Amino acid sequence: MLSAYCGFRPEIFDNVDIQPSMIGLLVIQALVGGPIEQLKACTLATAYPHWLPNWISRSPPNWHVTDRRTVPTTDLRPAVCPFCLTEDIDSGRSQYLRLSWLCSITTVCPIHLSPLVSCCSVYSMKTLAHQQDWVQCKRMCCLGCCGAFDSSCDSTTDQQALFAVAHLERQLRAGVAGSRILDLIDRLLPTENLLRFVKDVTWALMLPLDGSPFRVLHSMRTPQFRVPMGFNTPVDADNWLSCGPLQVRRSILAVLSSLLLPAALCGTLISPCGRGREFWSSMKYLHNTKQRQAFRDRAACWNPDLAEAVDFY
Repeated sequence: MLSAYCGFRPEIFDNVDIQPSMIGLLVIQALVGGPIEQLKACTLATAYPHWLPNWISRSPPNWHVTDRRTVPTTDLRPAVCPFCLTEDIDSGRSQYLRLSWLCSITTVCPIHLSPLVSCCSVYSMKTLAHQQDWVQCKRMCCLGCCGAFDSSCDSTTDQQALFAVAHLERQLRAGVAGSRILDLIDRLLPTENLLRFVKDVTWALMLPLDGSPFRVLHSMRTPQFRVPMGFNTPVDADNWLSCGPLQVRRSILAVLSSLLLPAALCGTLISPCGRGREFWSSMKYLHNTKQRQAFRDRAACWNPDLAEAVDFY
């Protein structure tokens, strides 16, 4: 629309959604009206643009059996909330994908406190559609081999555990969106330090166990959010919170919730390895010498207040 209005101008279009220039805002204002400040609020001007690619849900990477290497995929892989989609139809409006579903740290619906769901391995944005009998079933479905959405949460999951994970996810989304200070563990922490902690602990949880087809997460997971059966363990990724399967991401975020949130908020959401020093000692035992040193190097960059709050060794 802008291109038809003013022609293609790189200085306007390159960063119009992230950090728009004043000339770009003036052009948009002339086209749609409204005050400049209101237009700024519709952009990501206050966010960390260099973070965004790592916090968008993408299809998990594939493992090339012959070359023994990871093959990244480019498709987006948002999960959905069936309750939100049902409400769309009940309200007489078209079903639509919420932007928050595209965020990789959204695995629990913040409105219904229900686990988001995905479908078969061929799932992509293009395979999401209404079934022919959508009036009866009131839902979107996968056009791949499964033909439906599969619940990806253990049936024993309790509501308090879901609330805890949803609470952490809401705070992390606020950080990615631009909030510079977050309060998760009874103290204010710079967002950048908190997200670094999240990425580093995720890296440590996804390290393979020597002599085993499993990863550290299999031993550290919380009882409510298990690692899915058949998880393709040879696959590796630079950022598991954007490239990992939905159930794996939810399992990781559940462990992070048990570490970062107050015990009263977590309730039963606790790893069998406990919290605090007990948890870190168990993780240290599961890492080999090289992995321990690499994790120590990462942890050396953590905010001291954060390390103290999670009782890091």
